[in-house]
Amino acid sequence: MSCFIFIHLLNYRGQGKVEEECHTPCAYSASAVQWTSRIFCGGRQPAVDSQPPLFMRLDVTTRNLKEIDGVLDFLKEAKIKNVNVTHIQDNDTDPLVVANELLKKRPGLDVMLHLSAKRFCDRSVEDGRMAFRKKFEEARGDGIRKFLIISGHPRGTFDTLDALQLLQSQQLARDTEIYCAYNPYFDPARLREENERLQNKLAHGFVKGICLQIGMDTAKLAKGVEYVRSISPGIHLYGSVPVPSEGTLNRLKLVALYGVFLPNSYLLSVASAKEMTSELMRAFKSHRIEPIVFSPHIRDLSEAMPLFR
Repeated sequence: MSCFIFIHLLNYRGQGKVEEECHTPCAYSASAVQWTSRIFCGGRQPAVDSQPPLFMRLDVTTRNLKEIDGVLDFLKEAKIKNVNVTHIQDNDTDPLVVANELLKKRPGLDVMLHLSAKRFCDRSVEDGRMAFRKKFEEARGDGIRKFLIISGHPRGTFDTLDALQLLQSQQLARDTEIYCAYNPYFDPARLREENERLQNKLAHGFVKGICLQIGMDTAKLAKGVEYVRSISPGIHLYGSVPVPSEGTLNRLKLVALYGVFLPNSYLLSVASAKEMTSELMRAFKSHRIEPIVFSPHIRDLSEAMPLFR
Protein backbone atom coordinates (compact mmCIF):
# COMPACT_ATOMS: atom_id res chain seq x y z
CA MET A 1 0.00 0.00 0.00
CA SER A 2 1.41 3.43 -0.93
CA CYS A 3 -1.17 6.09 -0.16
CA PHE A 4 -0.39 9.57 1.05
CA ILE A 5 -2.61 10.80 3.83
CA PHE A 6 -2.92 14.23 5.35
CA ILE A 7 -4.33 14.29 8.86
CA HIS A 8 -6.12 17.26 10.32
CA LEU A 9 -6.79 16.88 14.02
CA LEU A 10 -9.12 19.21 15.87
CA ASN A 11 -9.12 18.06 19.47
CA TYR A 12 -11.31 19.57 22.17
CA ARG A 13 -10.40 18.03 25.52
CA GLY A 14 -11.92 20.65 27.75
CA GLN A 15 -14.11 23.69 27.39
CA GLY A 16 -12.37 25.11 24.29
CA LYS A 17 -14.56 27.89 22.95
CA VAL A 18 -15.50 27.70 19.28
CA GLU A 19 -15.83 30.83 17.16
CA GLU A 20 -17.14 31.37 13.61
CA GLU A 21 -18.77 28.79 11.39
CA CYS A 22 -15.47 27.12 10.51
CA HIS A 23 -15.02 25.98 14.14
CA THR A 24 -11.88 28.01 14.77
CA PRO A 25 -10.77 27.79 18.42
CA CYS A 26 -10.06 31.10 20.13
CA ALA A 27 -6.73 29.81 21.49
CA TYR A 28 -4.40 26.87 21.02
CA SER A 29 -4.06 25.15 24.38
CA ALA A 30 -4.36 21.77 26.04
CA SER A 31 -8.11 22.17 25.73
CA ALA A 32 -8.10 22.93 22.01
CA VAL A 33 -5.33 21.22 20.09
CA GLN A 34 -5.26 21.56 16.31
CA TRP A 35 -2.81 20.29 13.81
CA THR A 36 -2.73 18.81 10.37
CA SER A 37 -0.06 16.61 8.83
CA ARG A 38 0.75 14.76 5.66
CA ILE A 39 2.14 11.31 6.36
CA PHE A 40 3.23 8.38 4.26
CA CYS A 41 1.38 5.17 5.04
CA GLY A 42 3.50 2.21 3.99
CA GLY A 43 1.22 -0.65 4.95
CA ARG A 44 1.74 -0.31 8.69
CA GLN A 45 -1.09 0.32 11.11
CA PRO A 46 -0.22 3.80 12.44
CA ALA A 47 -0.05 4.54 16.12
CA VAL A 48 -2.77 6.86 17.38
CA ASP A 49 -2.55 9.46 20.14
CA SER A 50 -3.51 7.94 23.48
CA GLN A 51 -6.10 10.71 23.76
CA PRO A 52 -7.98 10.23 20.47
CA PRO A 53 -9.11 13.41 18.74
CA LEU A 54 -12.77 14.19 18.49
CA PHE A 55 -12.33 15.79 15.07
CA MET A 56 -9.69 14.97 12.44
CA ARG A 57 -9.40 15.61 8.71
CA LEU A 58 -7.58 13.09 6.56
CA ASP A 59 -6.41 14.06 3.06
CA VAL A 60 -6.28 10.97 0.86
CA THR A 61 -4.44 10.52 -2.44
CA THR A 62 -4.50 7.02 -3.90
CA ARG A 63 -2.91 5.35 -6.89
CA ASN A 64 -5.20 2.35 -6.55
CA LEU A 65 -8.68 1.84 -5.10
CA LYS A 66 -7.36 -1.29 -3.38
CA GLU A 67 -5.75 1.11 -0.89
CA ILE A 68 -9.16 2.35 0.30
CA ASP A 69 -9.65 -0.44 2.84
CA GLY A 70 -6.35 0.48 4.50
CA VAL A 71 -7.42 4.11 4.63
CA LEU A 72 -10.73 3.13 6.19
CA ASP A 73 -8.93 0.99 8.79
CA PHE A 74 -6.91 4.06 9.74
CA LEU A 75 -10.02 6.24 9.88
CA LYS A 76 -11.73 3.76 12.18
CA GLU A 77 -8.78 3.37 14.53
CA ALA A 78 -8.13 7.13 14.74
CA LYS A 79 -11.86 7.90 14.97
CA ILE A 80 -11.63 10.35 12.06
CA LYS A 81 -14.86 11.43 10.38
CA ASN A 82 -13.56 14.31 8.21
CA VAL A 83 -11.71 13.53 4.99
CA ASN A 84 -9.99 15.57 2.26
CA VAL A 85 -9.50 13.85 -1.09
CA THR A 86 -6.88 15.26 -3.44
CA HIS A 87 -5.10 14.63 -6.74
CA ILE A 88 -1.31 15.08 -6.95
CA GLN A 89 -0.03 13.12 -9.95
CA ASP A 90 -1.60 12.23 -13.29
CA ASN A 91 -1.73 8.54 -12.39
CA ASP A 92 -3.68 9.16 -9.16
CA THR A 93 -7.21 7.80 -9.08
CA ASP A 94 -9.89 10.44 -9.80
CA PRO A 95 -10.47 12.04 -6.37
CA LEU A 96 -14.24 11.97 -6.83
CA VAL A 97 -14.09 8.22 -7.44
CA VAL A 98 -12.07 7.88 -4.24
CA ALA A 99 -14.51 10.10 -2.31
CA ASN A 100 -17.50 8.08 -3.47
CA GLU A 101 -15.79 4.81 -2.58
CA LEU A 102 -15.05 6.12 0.90
CA LEU A 103 -18.66 7.27 1.34
CA LYS A 104 -19.97 3.97 0.01
CA LYS A 105 -17.98 1.99 2.58
CA ARG A 106 -18.36 4.50 5.41
CA PRO A 107 -21.52 6.65 5.05
CA GLY A 108 -21.51 9.86 7.02
CA LEU A 109 -17.91 10.88 6.32
CA ASP A 110 -17.42 14.64 5.97
CA VAL A 111 -15.60 14.88 2.62
CA MET A 112 -13.78 17.92 1.21
CA LEU A 113 -12.83 17.47 -2.44
CA HIS A 114 -9.71 19.13 -3.86
CA LEU A 115 -10.10 20.47 -7.40
CA SER A 116 -6.96 21.59 -9.27
CA ALA A 117 -8.04 23.90 -12.10
CA LYS A 118 -5.06 23.04 -14.28
CA ARG A 119 -6.44 19.53 -14.73
CA PHE A 120 -9.40 21.00 -16.62
CA CYS A 121 -7.49 23.15 -19.14
CA ASP A 122 -6.03 20.70 -21.66
CA ARG A 123 -7.56 22.73 -24.49
CA SER A 124 -9.39 26.07 -24.50
CA VAL A 125 -10.62 28.09 -21.52
CA GLU A 126 -14.20 27.28 -22.50
CA ASP A 127 -13.40 23.57 -22.54
CA GLY A 128 -11.91 24.00 -19.06
CA ARG A 129 -15.04 25.75 -17.83
CA MET A 130 -17.26 23.00 -19.16
CA ALA A 131 -15.08 20.22 -17.73
CA PHE A 132 -14.84 21.91 -14.32
CA ARG A 133 -18.57 22.55 -14.15
CA LYS A 134 -19.29 18.93 -15.07
CA LYS A 135 -16.99 17.63 -12.31
CA PHE A 136 -18.30 20.13 -9.73
CA GLU A 137 -21.95 19.31 -10.45
CA GLU A 138 -21.18 15.60 -10.45
CA ALA A 139 -19.57 15.96 -7.02
CA ARG A 140 -22.51 17.98 -5.70
CA GLY A 141 -24.87 15.36 -7.04
CA ASP A 142 -22.91 12.77 -5.09
CA GLY A 143 -23.37 14.75 -1.89
CA ILE A 144 -20.02 16.58 -1.71
CA ARG A 145 -20.41 20.06 -0.22
CA LYS A 146 -16.84 21.16 0.59
CA PHE A 147 -14.23 22.06 -2.05
CA LEU A 148 -10.64 23.33 -1.99
CA ILE A 149 -9.98 24.98 -5.35
CA ILE A 150 -6.39 25.66 -6.45
CA SER A 151 -4.86 26.67 -9.78
CA GLY A 152 -2.12 24.04 -9.64
CA HIS A 153 1.44 24.46 -10.95
CA PRO A 154 2.18 25.49 -13.57
CA ARG A 155 -0.93 27.65 -13.73
CA GLY A 156 -2.99 26.85 -16.81
CA THR A 157 -5.33 28.82 -19.06
CA PHE A 158 -8.16 27.94 -16.65
CA ASP A 159 -7.29 28.79 -13.03
CA THR A 160 -8.84 29.35 -9.61
CA LEU A 161 -10.21 32.78 -10.54
CA ASP A 162 -11.88 31.36 -13.65
CA ALA A 163 -13.38 28.57 -11.53
CA LEU A 164 -14.71 31.01 -8.91
CA GLN A 165 -16.19 33.25 -11.58
CA LEU A 166 -17.91 30.24 -13.12
CA LEU A 167 -19.36 29.19 -9.75
CA GLN A 168 -20.67 32.70 -9.15
CA SER A 169 -22.06 33.43 -12.61
CA GLN A 170 -23.95 30.17 -12.76
CA GLN A 171 -24.85 30.13 -9.05
CA LEU A 172 -23.23 26.75 -8.53
CA ALA A 173 -21.80 27.47 -5.07
CA ARG A 174 -25.12 27.37 -3.25
CA ASP A 175 -25.01 25.18 -0.13
CA THR A 176 -21.25 24.63 -0.51
CA GLU A 177 -18.07 25.70 1.31
CA ILE A 178 -15.28 26.90 -0.97
CA TYR A 179 -11.63 27.31 0.12
CA CYS A 180 -8.64 28.84 -1.72
CA ALA A 181 -4.87 29.37 -1.25
CA TYR A 182 -2.57 32.38 -0.62
CA ASN A 183 1.23 32.74 -0.38
CA PRO A 184 2.44 35.66 1.81
CA TYR A 185 6.11 34.72 1.37
CA PHE A 186 6.68 35.80 -2.24
CA ASP A 187 9.16 38.56 -3.15
CA PRO A 188 7.62 42.04 -3.55
CA ALA A 189 7.01 41.73 -7.30
CA ARG A 190 5.31 38.35 -7.04
CA LEU A 191 3.46 39.39 -3.89
CA ARG A 192 1.75 42.26 -5.70
CA GLU A 193 0.26 39.76 -8.14
CA GLU A 194 -0.60 37.34 -5.32
CA ASN A 195 -2.35 40.10 -3.37
CA GLU A 196 -4.36 41.12 -6.40
CA ARG A 197 -5.41 37.52 -6.97
CA LEU A 198 -6.37 37.22 -3.29
CA GLN A 199 -8.60 40.28 -3.58
CA ASN A 200 -10.32 38.70 -6.56
CA LYS A 201 -10.76 35.40 -4.72
CA LEU A 202 -12.25 37.01 -1.63
CA ALA A 203 -14.57 39.15 -3.75
CA HIS A 204 -16.61 35.96 -4.00
CA GLY A 205 -18.63 35.83 -0.81
CA PHE A 206 -18.91 32.04 -0.84
CA VAL A 207 -15.14 31.60 -0.16
CA LYS A 208 -15.06 30.46 3.47
CA GLY A 209 -11.33 30.11 4.16
CA ILE A 210 -7.75 30.61 2.99
CA CYS A 211 -4.82 28.19 3.24
CA LEU A 212 -1.41 29.88 3.68
CA GLN A 213 1.67 28.38 2.01
CA ILE A 214 4.64 26.92 3.95
CA GLY A 215 7.13 29.52 5.22
CA MET A 216 9.10 30.50 8.34
CA ASP A 217 9.29 34.30 7.97
CA THR A 218 6.98 35.43 10.77
CA ALA A 219 7.23 39.09 9.71
CA LYS A 220 5.94 38.28 6.23
CA LEU A 221 3.33 36.00 7.79
CA ALA A 222 2.06 38.83 10.00
CA LYS A 223 1.82 41.21 7.05
CA GLY A 224 0.04 38.54 5.01
CA VAL A 225 -2.49 37.82 7.75
CA GLU A 226 -3.12 41.55 8.22
CA TYR A 227 -3.70 41.90 4.50
CA VAL A 228 -6.08 38.93 4.29
CA ARG A 229 -8.13 40.14 7.24
CA SER A 230 -8.19 43.71 5.95
CA ILE A 231 -10.19 42.29 3.05
CA SER A 232 -12.21 39.69 4.97
CA PRO A 233 -11.98 40.09 8.79
CA GLY A 234 -13.88 36.91 9.62
CA ILE A 235 -12.12 34.58 7.16
CA HIS A 236 -10.82 31.27 8.52
CA LEU A 237 -7.05 30.79 8.09
CA TYR A 238 -5.03 27.60 7.78
CA GLY A 239 -1.22 27.69 7.89
CA SER A 240 1.06 25.06 6.38
CA VAL A 241 4.12 24.00 8.38
CA PRO A 242 6.50 21.01 8.06
CA VAL A 243 7.26 18.68 10.96
CA PRO A 244 10.89 19.44 11.91
CA SER A 245 12.42 15.99 11.50
CA GLU A 246 15.32 14.39 9.66
CA GLY A 247 12.94 12.77 7.20
CA THR A 248 11.21 16.06 6.44
CA LEU A 249 14.49 17.95 5.97
CA ASN A 250 15.83 15.26 3.64
CA ARG A 251 12.66 15.37 1.57
CA LEU A 252 12.64 19.16 1.33
CA LYS A 253 16.29 19.17 0.27
CA LEU A 254 15.62 16.64 -2.49
CA VAL A 255 12.23 17.84 -3.73
CA ALA A 256 11.70 21.52 -4.48
CA LEU A 257 8.11 22.50 -3.68
CA TYR A 258 6.77 25.39 -5.73
CA GLY A 259 6.23 28.55 -3.70
CA VAL A 260 7.86 27.14 -0.56
CA PHE A 261 10.53 29.44 0.89
CA LEU A 262 12.60 28.01 3.75
CA PRO A 263 15.87 29.56 4.96
CA ASN A 264 19.10 27.58 4.83
CA SER A 265 19.22 27.77 8.63
CA TYR A 266 15.96 25.77 8.77
CA LEU A 267 17.40 23.02 6.57
CA LEU A 268 20.71 23.00 8.45
CA SER A 269 19.62 20.74 11.32
CA VAL A 270 16.60 19.30 13.10
CA ALA A 271 17.44 21.41 16.16
CA SER A 272 17.33 24.66 14.21
CA ALA A 273 14.17 23.54 12.39
CA LYS A 274 12.47 22.82 15.74
CA GLU A 275 13.45 26.21 17.12
CA MET A 276 12.02 28.00 14.05
CA THR A 277 8.87 25.88 14.14
CA SER A 278 8.29 26.78 17.80
CA GLU A 279 8.55 30.47 16.89
CA LEU A 280 6.14 29.96 13.99
CA MET A 281 3.62 28.20 16.24
CA ARG A 282 3.68 31.16 18.62
CA ALA A 283 2.90 33.39 15.64
CA PHE A 284 0.10 31.06 14.55
CA LYS A 285 -1.44 31.23 18.02
CA SER A 286 -1.17 35.01 18.04
CA HIS A 287 -2.84 35.31 14.63
CA ARG A 288 -5.45 32.57 15.21
CA ILE A 289 -4.16 30.37 12.39
CA GLU A 290 -4.93 26.67 12.34
CA PRO A 291 -1.72 24.70 11.58
CA ILE A 292 -1.41 22.35 8.63
CA VAL A 293 1.58 20.15 9.44
CA PHE A 294 3.53 18.33 6.73
CA SER A 295 5.45 15.12 7.44
CA PRO A 296 6.61 12.39 5.05
CA HIS A 297 6.95 9.82 7.85
CA ILE A 298 4.35 8.72 10.39
CA ARG A 299 6.98 7.98 13.03
CA ASP A 300 7.85 11.67 13.24
CA LEU A 301 4.39 12.78 14.33
CA SER A 302 4.35 11.60 17.95
CA GLU A 303 7.80 13.08 18.57
CA ALA A 304 6.77 16.46 17.14
CA MET A 305 3.37 16.72 18.83
CA PRO A 306 4.59 18.92 21.74
CA LEU A 307 5.48 21.64 19.24
CA PHE A 308 1.87 21.87 18.11
CA ARG A 309 0.16 21.74 21.52
